[in-house]
Amino acid sequence: MKHLLLTSLSLLAATSLGFSQDTGTPAQTPPPAPAIAPASAASYNPSGYFPGVNLAVAEFGKGDEINKNYTYPQDAEFTYFKNKGFKIIRIPFKWERIQPQALGDLREQDLSQLDRCVATASGLGLVVLLDVHNYGGRPIDGKGALIGVDPQLTNAEFNDFWTKLANHYKDNPLVWFGLMNEPHKQTPQINADTMQAAVNAIRATGAKNRILVPGTSWTGAHSWIKSGNGDALANFKDPADNFAFEVHQYLDKDSSGTHPQAVPGMGDKCLVAFTTWAKEHHFKAFLGEFGWDGNPTNTQANLEGDALLSYMDQNKDVWVGYTYWSAGPWWNKYMYSVEPDGLKQGAPVDKNQLPILVKHQQ
Repeated sequence: MKHLLLTSLSLLAATSLGFSQDTGTPAQTPPPAPAIAPASAASYNPSGYFPGVNLAVAEFGKGDEINKNYTYPQDAEFTYFKNKGFKIIRIPFKWERIQPQALGDLREQDLSQLDRCVATASGLGLVVLLDVHNYGGRPIDGKGALIGVDPQLTNAEFNDFWTKLANHYKDNPLVWFGLMNEPHKQTPQINADTMQAAVNAIRATGAKNRILVPGTSWTGAHSWIKSGNGDALANFKDPADNFAFEVHQYLDKDSSGTHPQAVPGMGDKCLVAFTTWAKEHHFKAFLGEFGWDGNPTNTQANLEGDALLSYMDQNKDVWVGYTYWSAGPWWNKYMYSVEPDGLKQGAPVDKNQLPILVKHQQ
């Protein structure tokens, strides 16, 4: 969500690298994850197409107090989007809230909230995509550090986190692992090496869950080739052969998702180079973030959003799904939001983007 780093949303104040401060809260050994409902597991088709949304709020702001500094999606949101026909929910969260100390235990305070979300979604037959929303790093001793760049944050710390989270959720195939949101300061090769090591660490636990792998340069689809991601990731391997590359793509003039105006023709064109690359290398892809202004008078934005999803419809040999950015209870008047008004009162009102998203669910 590059656009959130560029806006003035007060909830997203952070350090110079975009990481919250290490809380220093003592870590606790978490209990086992709740078991998946057998009926949900039986109906899961890993080769299907997975349209969905982000429920973004657990990555907000600084601080450590749930429901004050940040929160987690509510059960009613899962039910609402399930009833609209969606199949996957991406849940962004901060690494340091789940694991306050690098190499330490996972913390029950936040892991229990993820468990609740996973249990609710699994009971509805929804996939949950766990998204480490840290832009390629995390705070160490109160200062932001980048994986593979700063000596205090190596692949070993990242692998440790994913080993522990994978062990927690590996028995639930409805949980997918989104390795890292939008790395952008690592070189393509450093990022590729880090993600390869993380996949290997996850597979060493015996986990067979689908893994989503980002590129650097904000994992932008439009810049995948020119950024060097295409070359660096061309020989990427998953021992379990169950991964996809996660890319993000917005439709405004700088692909940042910060403007209401969409560029004419962007929806038809912005995924072409990446999709061609993926076809040539026999890779799968997932669109983890995209969105557009929901103002009903913004005809161009709606046309480009429809065109983007139509292009994906025509290339489902590559694309396995999408999660729209964004929904969640704290978005208020955010122009791209599809959080329904009136949900807390039990009378949800659909946002204007929803008919287009529903049109492209199959």
